[in-house]
Amino acid sequence: MGDNKPILSDKHEKQPIIIVNKNRHLNIAEFWIDQQKSPDTIIMNAKEIEQFNNDTAYEKKTLTYFQDIPTEYDGAWIKMTIELMFNGLKNRAKYFEDGQKIPNDFYNKIKEEMYLDVLYGNPKPTRYALTVNYTNQKIIPSTLALLKEEKQIHFDRNQNSALDIGTPLAILHGTSDGLWYYGIGPTSSGWVESKDIAFGERDEIANYLHTEEFIITTSAKNPLMIKGHYHDYTRMGIRLPYVMNIDDMTMVLIPSRNNEGKLILSNATIKTDNTHKGYLPYTPRTILTQAFKFLNAPYGWGGMYGEQDCSKFLQ
Repeated sequence: MGDNKPILSDKHEKQPIIIVNKNRHLNIAEFWIDQQKSPDTIIMNAKEIEQFNNDTAYEKKTLTYFQDIPTEYDGAWIKMTIELMFNGLKNRAKYFEDGQKIPNDFYNKIKEEMYLDVLYGNPKPTRYALTVNYTNQKIIPSTLALLKEEKQIHFDRNQNSALDIGTPLAILHGTSDGLWYYGIGPTSSGWVESKDIAFGERDEIANYLHTEEFIITTSAKNPLMIKGHYHDYTRMGIRLPYVMNIDDMTMVLIPSRNNEGKLILSNATIKTDNTHKGYLPYTPRTILTQAFKFLNAPYGWGGMYGEQDCSKFLQ
């Protein structure tokens, strides 16, 4: 573009037409794969990826393995962690989605609902859960979009992340009305709605996460069907326990919840073409093939709108 001005603008004046490229082949993964001298060369093998993930978990401390979650947490630490997130958002987010300024009463009420005074005293036992559908993870327990600037509706500062179905959580606290829970996930922590998680035993969840046979979802969005009806979708790279193949569909296990919020494992089907048995090889061909599946897909801040934000580690 030359002048470094953004393509999108809030200005009402006409914007220039931008020609992204004149070569129609640039949007095709195979075009770029063909430029590689050795597209099937292994960049990192399974042991090297495991070491990479371990460095991410234990050196950089930006990944939490489910098996490393403590059986209890200090109540004062939980309270401090929640308050830090709360205060950070309160100081940053000043507007509702409709442009109205956020009053102090709003944040005061949220803090009351977080029920933090009960966290003083003895260590708090960890509860374990799996997400039962795609769910948003929030900084504070509210579904409202909270904005730093007016009209920045696509940047909800309360949106911490988004969790696909089957994400493990260490649940540490809940709101006074029981509608929200605060938990630690693999790469982030925050509040999720109680209707979106199911509680289970630690070993039960560990067994679900580490089944010997599994598939990885390989499309940008992968519809899950239950008894022939649409249930939800997963994004790319989600690991699900494999059951069997039925014609052009693959049966997998997904978590669901009973009326008491307890974990139940259910059968679901997914198009076999949208899956890979086991992990994909880490090669230039895989990188380019998978990356181009996101071509023209919108960006979602923290996973907003069910879209993709960023990924933090290899599997």
